[in-house]
Amino acid sequence: MKKGMSVLALVCGVFLFTGCDDDDVVNNIANEPDLNGRYMAACSDVPVINVGSQDTLRFEADSKFESYAELYSSDDCSDEDIVGTFRLEGEYRVDNDGAPDSEGGAIRLELNAAFVRLDSDALVTAANTANFCGYSNYEKGVEVEVSGSSDDFNCPFVKAVPDTLYGVYREDDGTFYLNEGGLSNMAQSQEERPSGLDMGKPYTKQ
Repeated sequence: MKKGMSVLALVCGVFLFTGCDDDDVVNNIANEPDLNGRYMAACSDVPVINVGSQDTLRFEADSKFESYAELYSSDDCSDEDIVGTFRLEGEYRVDNDGAPDSEGGAIRLELNAAFVRLDSDALVTAANTANFCGYSNYEKGVEVEVSGSSDDFNCPFVKAVPDTLYGVYREDDGTFYLNEGGLSNMAQSQEERPSGLDMGKPYTKQ
């Protein structure tokens, strides 16, 4: 049981993918037409369990937002065998001039749902044994909504769902950068939003 919990916590932790003082500005920021599309980061390996993780951010014209991490059985994501997917969905707002003293524009994510899909028999067994994210009836290949889990240790990637997060971003000719620390480092108030960008993790528009 402990092994299943630690493995899932580690895998999930990989997924977890800022300030204006004027409330009127933040409440009225709109979506960014040039940002619409799908942005994918390079594969990163997950230590210990030897899988690869590929993070994707999707922005749509109607302000819809989606973030998901696909886990591959190879640590370089070179095969097509996806063993699990962790997904967040909600809405986004941006303001290119709304984050003074920062390296990028302001971004606000209104996350409202989180999902887990496991495509590995071993992960399904481990998840059910560990009651992963408060759920113990996972089935292989079936997506399960796990929004609202209160188990921060056993379900770290959804601890902010539902919630509103504040960060900074930059989009340069098809390359997207998010604030340092990614989604997990975004603030819960506009005054506390991070100011630096993670230039070491570019997302490329597909």
